[in-house]
Amino acid sequence: MLRTLTTVALALTLSAPAAADVLVETSSDPLPEQSEPVAAKATAPDLQQRTNSAAGDWFVPRFRVDRTKPGDTTLLAIRAPGSTRPCDGEICSYNVEVYYDDVHRVRQHTDRFNLSGHQVQTINVRDVPGLATDPDGFARGMIRINTVSPMNVDYFQVDTSRNLATGGEALDRWDFCETWAARFLTFGSGQGTVLSIFVLEPMGAAPTDPPTVTGRIYDESGTFINSFTVRTDECAFDLRVQDVVRGGTQFGTAELALFSNLDIPDGVRNGGLVTVSHAAENRFSIGGRAFCTD
Repeated sequence: MLRTLTTVALALTLSAPAAADVLVETSSDPLPEQSEPVAAKATAPDLQQRTNSAAGDWFVPRFRVDRTKPGDTTLLAIRAPGSTRPCDGEICSYNVEVYYDDVHRVRQHTDRFNLSGHQVQTINVRDVPGLATDPDGFARGMIRINTVSPMNVDYFQVDTSRNLATGGEALDRWDFCETWAARFLTFGSGQGTVLSIFVLEPMGAAPTDPPTVTGRIYDESGTFINSFTVRTDECAFDLRVQDVVRGGTQFGTAELALFSNLDIPDGVRNGGLVTVSHAAENRFSIGGRAFCTD
C-alpha cells in the first residue's frame, strides 16, 4: 500500500505484495546533514557469518519477473574460474549456493551445485520454484550467490511490461555504500529513471520510523530543487525519480543516503546498493550502477 504525506501524486512501482508499505515524502527544504537515524538495531547472525567469509558473496539487488509472460525473464550466469592449482589429477570443483529471497529477505528457494573450471551455470529466474508471486503476477526480490572461490557472476533482465532490458555484473559486499549519486531524466509518460535500491535491513514503514532513504534533487546547473525521504519495510524496491522530483525538472542528479537497521560487524560495509535504469520513448532502455560517494 502506497502512502504519501505530500500533495504530489506518487505512484511507485512496488516490489512487494500489496500489503507492504513504501511511504515517500518530499519537501522544498534541504535536509540536514546526513547522519545515522536513531533506532533500535536488529541483529542478523547469518549476515555476520556470510559477510565475513573469505569466499565469494555476490548480490543481484533486484529481480522482477512477470510469471504470466514467457517473455519476461532474469537470466543469472555463474562462471567458475580456470584453476591454476593442482587438483591431484582430478577436475577442480567449486561449491555454489544461490539464495532467492523476497523483498523482506525471507528465503524462498535455494539452489546448490558444483562447477568445475571454466564451467558456466545459467539460471532462468522465472523458472525457479517456490518464488512468491504478487496478485499482479510478479515475483520480486533479491538474489545472493555464495561460493567457496571467486566467480564471474552476471545477470540479464527482460521486463516486457516496461519495455526494459538491463543487466550487468552482480555486486559484492564491498560494493555496499551509504551514499550514492545518480543522473536522472524524467520527461514523458512511461519514460525516465528508476532507481533499484537494496538495503540489508530497512528502518520501517511507519510515519514515526526513521527513513531508510533520504535524498536531495539538483538540476544540471547544481541548483537544489527539493529533498525527499523514503520509509519502507522492504529490503529491495524500485523508486521512480519522477515521483520524488518537484517542479518538472527533466534532467539532474539525485543524491541518496541509505540507512540499515543492523549492527554491522567490524570491517563490513553498511548502507546498501543502488542500480539505475533509464527509459525513453517507451522503447529504449539502459541500465547501470549509481555512483558510490562514500
